[in-house]
Amino acid sequence: SDDEATTEQVLEHALHIMLEEYDVDPAILVLLQCTSPIREPEDIDSSVSMVSSGSFDSVLSVSPSHRFIWRSEDNEAEAVNYDPLSRPRRQDMTSEFVENGSLYVFRPQGFREIGSRLHGKIGMHVMGPWSHIEIDSQEDFKLCEWVLSHQRCVPPDADTLRRIKTVVLDFDGVMTDNRVIVLQDGSEAVTCSRSDGMGIQQLVTEGVDALVLSTEANPVVQARCSKLGIPCIQNLGVNKAQAFRDYLSENELSADDVLYLGNDVNDLECMELAGLSVAVSDAHPAVLEIADWVLALGGGGGAVRELTDLIVQARQHFSDKLIE
Repeated sequence: SDDEATTEQVLEHALHIMLEEYDVDPAILVLLQCTSPIREPEDIDSSVSMVSSGSFDSVLSVSPSHRFIWRSEDNEAEAVNYDPLSRPRRQDMTSEFVENGSLYVFRPQGFREIGSRLHGKIGMHVMGPWSHIEIDSQEDFKLCEWVLSHQRCVPPDADTLRRIKTVVLDFDGVMTDNRVIVLQDGSEAVTCSRSDGMGIQQLVTEGVDALVLSTEANPVVQARCSKLGIPCIQNLGVNKAQAFRDYLSENELSADDVLYLGNDVNDLECMELAGLSVAVSDAHPAVLEIADWVLALGGGGGAVRELTDLIVQARQHFSDKLIE
């Protein structure tokens, strides 16, 4: 394609190549536009279901809008969707939706017949307000990066948190602020949060196991974990993920029931294995990118307590409901 090609022309060409060169004729086609990247897997699944179920021939993604729209007509401003002489409250306006360009789902057969990705009975998949951002400039790119990085700052729902049976933590950069004090004799000291320690003890009291996995061998790790009454496995080097797998196997745990809290690249494989991966706010960019949930606080600065408080609250709230 070139700068003058339309999306429909690109789709037509792609379908032709798929059929002629690969003998592939898809029943449903999903178009994800890279310039509108804010979407979740659930958005795709839901939109595909709307077409595969036979409810619609094509589906587009939209964002809700309660904007007062104007246009210029003969060099004068003209209201499009409301009467300025009888200005309504935004919440009283008729629901309108803006095509956000994020995704389209349709049947290729209808596309070939009509020549448009939107054809037949058209359905709308409604997405959140941020999804309408399109990348047309460097500023748009920065805004999208900010939104995508902050989407994961929203905690999981209470049902997800209360199902967690074990919390596995890295030590350096999670239970500490990732700094080290080197004393004159060469020994090392770190700074931990007493609040984090209290949170871990409350978590264990609630029946959730805790484990520390540490890459390095350092007496301070064992000392801190012993004081908190939780096990730790250290001096793992590059074998951190294997130690994690072994722990799951030995304790007959499903990875889906385990939360892993990390901060650096040596946590990536463990985070990918865990049912719920969590990162401290000052984690390495690669960790922030894959985390299911990014905490508001940093390592050694209350992040662990932030995590444990929410898990404890979810479990206690569920228990209170059972009592009622």
